[in-house]
Amino acid sequence: MTDIEHQSEKEKLSKLHGKAKVEYILTYYRIYFVFALIAVIAVAVIVNAVENAKRESKIGVAVLNATNYDLQEADDWQNKLAEELGFGEYEYATVTMLNYPTEDSQLTQDTIASQEKLVTMVAVKQIDMIIAPESLNRSLAENVDYFLDLSEYLPEDIYSRLEEEGRIETMTNSEGETFPALINVTQEELSSELEMQMDDPTIGIVANSENKDNTILLLRRFLGMQEG
Repeated sequence: MTDIEHQSEKEKLSKLHGKAKVEYILTYYRIYFVFALIAVIAVAVIVNAVENAKRESKIGVAVLNATNYDLQEADDWQNKLAEELGFGEYEYATVTMLNYPTEDSQLTQDTIASQEKLVTMVAVKQIDMIIAPESLNRSLAENVDYFLDLSEYLPEDIYSRLEEEGRIETMTNSEGETFPALINVTQEELSSELEMQMDDPTIGIVANSENKDNTILLLRRFLGMQEG
């Protein structure tokens, strides 16, 4: 805008009052308001992206087909885990509650979305531990080696105790080899961490898990075992 144009606009504004003046400002300067708004939004997006880039998931838990749980309580639990496991400012825990489809259930928009979400989160290494009914955990691994070998992953004190108590469930991998894949847990052990109900609950450690230390710490919490 030239000085002459600017002076002309000032003269017009000086002759307007009240609502007419406001309407004129909004009409004439609308494009400047739009540019300013876009600039503010762009800055907010950039700041948010920078902050999110600093954040790092240190443990991810997927809970499938639990009942009688509160989503707000699940959110509180992941915050509690981050605090009690000693995570830093930009480290966090992820707890995802999903209603996953089974052979006996009807496919719904919700269960299909849950299935897609779990597959995606596992693929991008956002899930370390899956808590689900035994039949469901087994179905996950029917065509893909979903879980790792617990005998190679777990510390000796945890594995020995689980083996002695008969709480290890085996699976057969794609090469036809049988390996220890799932841990039977009790309803009481589940509820000690998060108030929920589940039939025949088991825990499996996802094959591409990258957060071994924190996953084992959480497993010790479930089992009530101190670090040896």
